[in-house]
Amino acid sequence: LHLIAFEDPRPPRSVDRSIPVELETIVLKALAKSPGDRYATAQELADDLGRFLDDQPVRARRATLLDRAMKWSRRHRSVVVSGLILLVLATVSLLVTTLLVARANQQVNVAYELEHQKAAEAQKESEEAQQQRARAEANFLEARRAVDFLTQISSEELVDKPEALEVRQKLLEGALQYYQEFIQQHQDDPTIQKDLAASRDQVAQILRDLSAQQDYFRLMLLTLLLEEQAVREELHITPAQEEKITNLSDQFREERHLAFQVLCKLPEKERLGKFKEMASADEEAITTILTPAQVKRLKQIALQERGPRALLETEVIRALNLRADQKTRIRGIVEDAQREVNEIFKHGHHRRREEDQKVQQIWKEAQEKILAQLTPVQQAAWKKMTGEPFQGQMHFSPQVGFGPPGPGHPGPHGPPPGPRDGPPPPDEHRPGDGPPPRPPDDHGPEDR
Repeated sequence: LHLIAFEDPRPPRSVDRSIPVELETIVLKALAKSPGDRYATAQELADDLGRFLDDQPVRARRATLLDRAMKWSRRHRSVVVSGLILLVLATVSLLVTTLLVARANQQVNVAYELEHQKAAEAQKESEEAQQQRARAEANFLEARRAVDFLTQISSEELVDKPEALEVRQKLLEGALQYYQEFIQQHQDDPTIQKDLAASRDQVAQILRDLSAQQDYFRLMLLTLLLEEQAVREELHITPAQEEKITNLSDQFREERHLAFQVLCKLPEKERLGKFKEMASADEEAITTILTPAQVKRLKQIALQERGPRALLETEVIRALNLRADQKTRIRGIVEDAQREVNEIFKHGHHRRREEDQKVQQIWKEAQEKILAQLTPVQQAAWKKMTGEPFQGQMHFSPQVGFGPPGPGHPGPHGPPPGPRDGPPPPDEHRPGDGPPPRPPDDHGPEDR
């Protein structure tokens, strides 16, 4: 029954190929499942068979593939519906999959473009970095040559020129700072670091040698202050101590004469060695005679008398922890004040009391400006270092000194005078006989 209801009959020719096609067509039409596809009446079937027998064209037509498909779909509606549903689902799935794939491809393309752009930018940055490194290396080599040249000038050309001590020291201090900066900039290159460290250490050693002369002049200031009666009274010098100090006065004056008249002619190495010996001897003599409290107070007075220039000394810079910008401003204030002093003394050594008063006022104002540059903590530390203000009257003042600083004049910016323009013989410098020569400035390596 299922075959009769749903399956098409087998074409007769599939069983016997000798059956005529027209006859097979008539039989298949008569056996069609759908009434509309069969002959409406038996007469129509008989007529078609008659035409076949008379060799006339029959009215029945073979079903096309489309016809058979339509017939089959009508007989199997559930299968067709299921197929259509599956087709729709498959189509939707295919569409969704296509969209997802397209979106993924788009994302891949975007990511590829981004990576391509990043790679191009990285390549560009790499090229720029290489160019910058090349420029930086060229700048470094140029700066290194300049610093090496300054060091060579300071170490060779100016070595036997005591009058160029201040200039030489500034050049070496600047070179030392540059070498240190070079080392920090080339931390990733051990070879360059080693070479720079050797140059830095060489410059530092030269500055340490030069500091021997500076150390002596600092101690010389203490010996000059000890010759002042007001200082002795401030220190409460005992008669026994005063006798020892008096006995050493001639030695101190002879040393000052030696420093200004003789040592300046010696080669640098020998001269610095002599300064070291004298500084060591003077320090030992002072600490032997004075008590620790007296030595401390004497140094406080020396700081007070040194005035603004004391704040440029290495020990003071360390103690106050001055910043680089503070040191720059302080140095500018000191240099401005020094120019004013030089202007007053530009006509020579002969001074009047009012000129000395002007000089003292200049340094006083400079001191006030400098203290205003310090923080409250630094001001408190400075006050502790200098102690109570010294009120005594002295014949010698490091701030006024013997004459205007400069070549041939003792002072913060000039070396000791030569034989022809130096101070009077040491035996003429007694307490009360006028101010003896002032020691030169003693900026240390850390002042730059």
